Amino acid sequence: MNLATLVANEVQGTKAIPTIKELRKELQAKSGAPCSPKMSMASIILKLNELASQPQINDDANVVIKAKATKPQGIGAKILELLKSGVSPKETLETIQATFEGCKTTMACVYWYKSKINQGLM
Repeated sequence: MNLATLVANEVQGTKAIPTIKELRKELQAKSGAPCSPKMSMASIILKLNELASQPQINDDANVVIKAKATKPQGIGAKILELLKSGVSPKETLETIQATFEGCKTTMACVYWYKSKINQGLM
């Protein structure tokens, strides 16, 4: 159904109800959202024209989505992971110093995380 016919029908008042119903169904099918029953024929036509002017997405295209690069795990996160899994603070410090060469982590740092876990803050 072309735009001129729809506008002529609306002006003349002939077949307006079936036409509006058809347009609402078409708009709902194209947009995927329900169409308000309060929308006039003109606003439905405008919305359909907007949808028609939008670029179409080709579902058949081979789209490659790159995986989001993950950040390497930091010292604090590693300490939390080890302490929450039941590793002793001394073993945690040894593991951290072996994993992160040159780090300045001390027992005080490990116990700080341990106290935050015990307080329920981490």
